[in-house]
Amino acid sequence: MIASDPKRWWPAPAKLNLCLHVTARRADGYHELQTIFQLISLADQLSFDLRDDHESFGSTTRAPRRMH
Repeated sequence: MIASDPKRWWPAPAKLNLCLHVTARRADGYHELQTIFQLISLADQLSFDLRDDHESFGSTTRAPRRMH
């Protein structure tokens, strides 16, 4: 979070897919996945706001930043 920024920001860590295998299709239409990945030291920054209808959230994304 930046001191002059009143919003609360959460990191969304990035990953590098080393292997991604799409397997069988499930009954709900989605596919099963097998993956091998490596976390890397970058992350998007996410902030969420409750919409006026209170049914869901809107989100804001900032450019990727290095994670410590």
